[in-house]
Amino acid sequence: MVADVIFIIFSILMLISFIIFIPILYLTIRLLIKKRNWHINFKYCYFSLCVFITLSTLSNFGPIVVYILNYVDQSKDAMKYNTLAQIIEDVRGNFISLCRSSMYLIIYERSCAKNYRINYEHQNNVKLLTFVVLIEIPVAYGLRCFKYIPNMSINIYYIWVSIQDLPLIFLYFVLVQRSKKLKKMENNKENTLSTKYTISQNIALLKRISVLILIFSVTQTGTNITGMSLRYLIDPIYDATIGFVLLTVRSALYNWGMYSFMFYKKSHDDFRIKVVLFFNNKNYIHKYSKNNVKTNGCMKTLSIEKGLRKNAIETYHNIITSKW
Repeated sequence: MVADVIFIIFSILMLISFIIFIPILYLTIRLLIKKRNWHINFKYCYFSLCVFITLSTLSNFGPIVVYILNYVDQSKDAMKYNTLAQIIEDVRGNFISLCRSSMYLIIYERSCAKNYRINYEHQNNVKLLTFVVLIEIPVAYGLRCFKYIPNMSINIYYIWVSIQDLPLIFLYFVLVQRSKKLKKMENNKENTLSTKYTISQNIALLKRISVLILIFSVTQTGTNITGMSLRYLIDPIYDATIGFVLLTVRSALYNWGMYSFMFYKKSHDDFRIKVVLFFNNKNYIHKYSKNNVKTNGCMKTLSIEKGLRKNAIETYHNIITSKW
């Protein structure tokens, strides 16, 4: 049958995707350990997201296991493994829900980093985040149970799931824009390097995870809409095959999202130092002396020294942030 051929082809592609995923996961964990300047709260949230992505990827092999069991078992009892297939599908759906909630948790954590930027660098909320992650598990199961409400249409359930994904992109872009606006405002204030670092790091980490968030939201909504549409266009015998094809494509895109996070290279334009500290100081003295000729000599010296100290701090900050 055509459905069997398609299923076998995409089973091979799924296996290849998982083989590629293993080194990406390993390198991602190494990166989280290596990046000591990243906040522990963010690293914990992203690590939990990686765990749930891994579990959802493994659960994608469930349909392959059921297919092999049906092929090996010659009893031709079509209903024999339906219960197993349904359990595997529910487990996979729970892991996807946990991936979604982990992304929302990252957005919330980065929002806290922005709002409490003055002392956030010294906060460690791993215990609280662990409690939140544990709460997410029964919540994800509860959301999955909506599928089994009496007289619940599968299409309505898909719409319900898509509604959960759509706010993610909106919240992400709002947070990025507000963080950029905050950075411009803070650059004109005499804040500590720690505060400026927290703001800059927040933007950098949000940019790192942008591709993964975009992929998750688009693929979740896209696969749900595609699944609903194809049910009316293609013979029902292909439902399982279509679902598995969509899972394979989504799994491959997750690899791309994690890869983009791992090898993200931010532009150096934002942190480029146009002039070295020596020339900055020289230009500052010349500009100050020219614009303040009538100022008292002692006061002028103190003002210049204060300006030079501020200029040195700003230049040092630019040098450090260029490596963030």
